[in-house]
Amino acid sequence: MRAWFAVFLALLAVSQAEQKQEKVQDEYMLTLDVPAGRTECFFQPLTHEKFIAMALNYQVIGGGNMDIDFIVTNPRGEVIVSDQRQTYGEHKILLDEKNERGDYQFCFDNSFSYQVSKMLYFEVMLLDTKGEYMASYQKVFENERLLGEQMQTFDNITSKVKNNLNQIEREQAALRAVEARDRSIMEYNFENVNFYGMVYVFVMLTTFGVQVYMVRSLFEEQSKVGKLLRGSGH
Repeated sequence: MRAWFAVFLALLAVSQAEQKQEKVQDEYMLTLDVPAGRTECFFQPLTHEKFIAMALNYQVIGGGNMDIDFIVTNPRGEVIVSDQRQTYGEHKILLDEKNERGDYQFCFDNSFSYQVSKMLYFEVMLLDTKGEYMASYQKVFENERLLGEQMQTFDNITSKVKNNLNQIEREQAALRAVEARDRSIMEYNFENVNFYGMVYVFVMLTTFGVQVYMVRSLFEEQSKVGKLLRGSGH
């Protein structure tokens, strides 16, 4: 009973502390469509002292050959990532002398495509010193210092559960992206099969018609085509 009461006090303390503290989002996920001949850019600030790195990944899930150009520019305007015609990409950017705190620009370039737009899934995670991208429950607990070892155990359990849930969410999002890409490929192949099937039927019917016409011409005395085929056209 005391353990459950301690858990209740911990949750109450976390809730009150979070209301007083500024909430910092550390994970972003989106699906976007990049039109043909266009470039879509986004800015991600990396200014909060809690974060020392960020991880990002993208995957093209629809459109044409499933490829895109991806460029990352640091706050100095220097290009630090440049992927050409890639379907999938995963990068990690660490703060150092070259990459300082500030606004980082991500651009998806589809200018090489004149007709086909590209749909893709994109995810950004801001990482702390432990390489985690979760809400700062640990900091709240350390500031409270009220519940001792029980709170430390509860903190470890909740952190582990949160990390596991984040991992599951990432894997589910990746599976959805793969499923959408496969469906797009299947639809594209289905349209090609229908188109070429109609072309083959048209060629077969045309060939059949020409053959019937030539055979009939062989039996018609006044037919110029028949005379040509019989070798009596002169």
